[in-house]
Amino acid sequence: KVVYHDLLLFFIVQTISKCCCGRLVDDTLYIQTCDLTGILGSLTLSIIEVCGNCDNCLGNLLTQIALCICFQLLQDHSGNLLRGVALAVNGYLVVAAHISADFAGKNLQKITTIDAQRFLTSLDVSASMRKRVAKLLARASKKAYIIGSIRKDFMLGVEIPTPDQKPIEIFTLDEIPKIFAAINESPVLRRHYPLVALALASGARMGEMLALTPDDIYTDAIVINKALVEIQGKVSLQPPKTQAGYRRITLPAYIISMLQQLASLRQHDQFLFLNTQGNPCCSSNVGRAWRSIIKHAGIPYRKFHCLRHTHATMMLAAHVPVLEVAKRLGHSKASHTLNLYGHAIPGYDKNLPKLVDEIFQIGSENSAGHLVNLPSFPQLFSNSVPTVFPKR
Repeated sequence: KVVYHDLLLFFIVQTISKCCCGRLVDDTLYIQTCDLTGILGSLTLSIIEVCGNCDNCLGNLLTQIALCICFQLLQDHSGNLLRGVALAVNGYLVVAAHISADFAGKNLQKITTIDAQRFLTSLDVSASMRKRVAKLLARASKKAYIIGSIRKDFMLGVEIPTPDQKPIEIFTLDEIPKIFAAINESPVLRRHYPLVALALASGARMGEMLALTPDDIYTDAIVINKALVEIQGKVSLQPPKTQAGYRRITLPAYIISMLQQLASLRQHDQFLFLNTQGNPCCSSNVGRAWRSIIKHAGIPYRKFHCLRHTHATMMLAAHVPVLEVAKRLGHSKASHTLNLYGHAIPGYDKNLPKLVDEIFQIGSENSAGHLVNLPSFPQLFSNSVPTVFPKR
């Protein structure tokens, strides 16, 4: 029996095979930082009951769907629970946490397409998270329709709002030294130097870096296989959003040496970046420190995530192949990388006129040594015949 109190829901789970240990695990961070195979062994779990304030509410159906998906995935991965149970469950809970208690508590039969549309439109989340919430709701609505709980799929006709993409903001090559100078000048901010340097050198997301452990540091690279996220003041681990998120990022020797020094101060299952109390570092704490860094640097404020944008843009400007940059960032498609950063590459078109002239040789001597004379603009149309469009 496992009881989880988030979202005012209780998950009651029954084991259908023998347990090698009768220990109750109720701390997700502890689960993810210890030997899970010694705790849960090769259990196969199934949902026998999901209960809450209302037996036929949306929240209970979402709970059942999320947990059933997790356990179905884990049946074939029971020997590697560190990459299974904790990460899979947390991934779905992160999405479910964005569904308000009011909407989750609604009776399934009373939810209309308009209700679902209003809820998605009102969500104050990123476009990618809104899509993930919509996908979970669509799965719940479809299942409810198939099993006869509702007469109509309330997600049919719901459109996912796609706000206009904001221009990508980056730091200039003149601003980057000012950022590191501000960090080095302050004894309080100096402890954040490794995180900021890693962000600029790797292009990794903040949550991916905060989830790094000594086991993820290699002689020439780091391995990204999880992310530390903060929701409602609590931190938990979740897997990468896509398969491309599992990746290896090569780094300069100086950055690796700095990370190895941090790793030497940690246990193998501890996070590299901890707060002053020795606990996992929250993104909100990093955000507050980042504001102080930018203020001391005396430059216009941009989010910490802009270090990732800066890394990607500068890599493309240095003629690193788009496919390699996409792999480094964890993008599933190189086209997504181009759509985000292609227009932001500084000075990308300076050499284009010369390149066009070299390729097409317009206005230059041809292969026979004769100058190619082009007619002037008026001459192009002097002998043209007026176009007469037939009447319909």
